[in-house]
Amino acid sequence: MISQDLSTGNFAPGDIKAQTRQVLDNAKAFVAAAGFSMSDMTVSSVFLTDARDFSGMNAVYKTYFGDVPPTRATVRTRLMSADSKVEIMLWGVKGEKERIGGGNSRTLSSGIKVGNTVFLSGFVRGNRQLRGDLSGQTRAVLEQVQSVLSEADMDLGDIVNSSVFLTDVRNFGPMNEVYREMMVDAPPPRATVGTQLMSAAGLIEIMMIAAKE
Repeated sequence: MISQDLSTGNFAPGDIKAQTRQVLDNAKAFVAAAGFSMSDMTVSSVFLTDARDFSGMNAVYKTYFGDVPPTRATVRTRLMSADSKVEIMLWGVKGEKERIGGGNSRTLSSGIKVGNTVFLSGFVRGNRQLRGDLSGQTRAVLEQVQSVLSEADMDLGDIVNSSVFLTDVRNFGPMNEVYREMMVDAPPPRATVGTQLMSAAGLIEIMMIAAKE
């Protein structure tokens, strides 16, 4: 969803905080109409046109979801609406939510387990040791995914959906080499796109969903 006046269908202008608030107010209305609440949201994708708007978006965003905010990936890209500063997509499921992966951030959960499904945030590993090392970052991200999944008695073989964000599409080959090595059992459906990340040192971000019988 982008910032829109639901009564007229017209774009609702404003700074990043105003647009984020409009988007999430609209989402709240749709969620309620479906018999859900914002606390049922488990996955969020946030698209910003300017990385400098990250903190302003977060300041508003964290007030909408309660103690267990959805998992999230946030990237910088161009949007279809030239005046939009932010677009947000949400996915919710009913059921008791268990936060996994540690941390108590109000902006995102590293992982959320609902029933037999685990939703994971987009993970980035652009630390000093791995700066500029796409293969190393890919391996470190998938190792972190495995670590979080282990809390739910799952592993990489249980992944059913994968989204990969690369800052440079020329890195597709090296990423794929490591990815294939580690995702050996029935690799999941995957989308791989080129975009900019919020982490200045990050070359790759991976967001996944796992499910187990």
